[in-house]
Amino acid sequence: MRMRALWVAAALCAAAWAEDRPLSISSAAFETRGGQTYVAAQGRADFPDRTRLVIMLSMDGQTNSDHYTSVYVENGNWKGEIGPFDQQFLPGTYVFLVDFMMGDQHPAIQKALKQAALPAMCLRDVATLVWGDAKDEAAGRAKVSAHYLAGAEEARAIFDEFQSGLADFGSGKRFVKGDGKGWDAASWLPWVDGLLARIDRMIEEQQAIAGDALVGRYLPEAHLVYSSQLTAVRYTIIAHTRAFLREAGMEIGEKYGIPDRAEGPFRDPNRVAATRGMADEVKRIVETWKEAGPDDWAFYKTTPEAEKKMIGEWSLGILMTLRDLVEEMRKKSELEAKGPFDAARWEEIYTDWEKRLKAAVPPRELTKIRMEPGAESLLTFKYPYVLDLIEEMVRNASSYGQSAAAGLYLGAGKPAPRRYFGDLADEAPTPAPSKEDVERELLRWYELFQSRLEHLRGKLGLTLPEPK
Repeated sequence: MRMRALWVAAALCAAAWAEDRPLSISSAAFETRGGQTYVAAQGRADFPDRTRLVIMLSMDGQTNSDHYTSVYVENGNWKGEIGPFDQQFLPGTYVFLVDFMMGDQHPAIQKALKQAALPAMCLRDVATLVWGDAKDEAAGRAKVSAHYLAGAEEARAIFDEFQSGLADFGSGKRFVKGDGKGWDAASWLPWVDGLLARIDRMIEEQQAIAGDALVGRYLPEAHLVYSSQLTAVRYTIIAHTRAFLREAGMEIGEKYGIPDRAEGPFRDPNRVAATRGMADEVKRIVETWKEAGPDDWAFYKTTPEAEKKMIGEWSLGILMTLRDLVEEMRKKSELEAKGPFDAARWEEIYTDWEKRLKAAVPPRELTKIRMEPGAESLLTFKYPYVLDLIEEMVRNASSYGQSAAAGLYLGAGKPAPRRYFGDLADEAPTPAPSKEDVERELLRWYELFQSRLEHLRGKLGLTLPEPK
């Protein structure tokens, strides 16, 4: 196996401290000793002795707990290795990183660093290591891609087969007792056991190929979606079977064990389309990788200026939507306050506004960004405050809308629904907050929202058009 190392400097946490790089990699390479592979690296660190650094190795933007370790600064240098790795490395591009995080440091070191006017809470340097050659990598990726594509389609076929059987039971064609009344465990259980055996075999195969996040697989996004697909298919089959057993007064047993909280959601008919669609998502990921390739990894190959532009472009639309929604609520509530107040009409206005606010930044989307590998992970590494502030702004906007609605009811001399009182409802359940209380809350939430908006706008250098 031919090995070579290529170093690419890219600072994701901060580009420089003073006029030079405070943290750098001077060498990093694969080494084989005693039949086992290591990654050995060293570099410079302009930090006090015993400053903790973390070195890690990843492939396709993925790192697991077996592939990072701590090293400590000594006389302005650091040195360490990761390994040994028992499994054979797959041909391809691996990324070696060294990270400094202020939160990882001893209080005495934090104090010294703050006195030195450290401009960032995290610093990073990156080296790219290549194992094997392009031909080997292409063959490996093709093999893994075929595994994911074929597996995703087979899992969907099993899911469709189960849904067909479920429909047949509902129409009385199959899995019903001889008298045509009630669920027949004697025919159902052997059938689903066969389906589960097929899914469990696929899960075991997936665990074997992905047993090591670095050296056992390519295409981590496909791995995540495919693994979720297998789990969803399995849980769907088990959830329905558990419900049938319970309704029949039969013991469920360990064979059909899943977390209790999972049973209800996996029996939800609305999940059917989502579970079937996972196969299409796997296909999309594989095809996207083929079109893009590792040279398009914005996550590792970027500049601070490009990062800021990327995050700014992502944030701009969200901030404009939130800002426009708050201004819309302000104008509509002020207009409604001029009277006469029609509670039914207002409820329609508020319900529509609340629905659009929830759609502006879905909580699941933010969670996905926090966990997803790739370029968007810049948000979690260098710009975590962007996500935090956007989530806070959504809460502020919601509280502002609630306060505006409560104020309209109280201003018209009518009792306001408790859901409009937000924090005040918890603080003072009886008596209801006064009109003055609500007016203070209204002003507070508006000012908080505007201050967070201005803070993000300034940090990201954004120019927002005038509100609609």
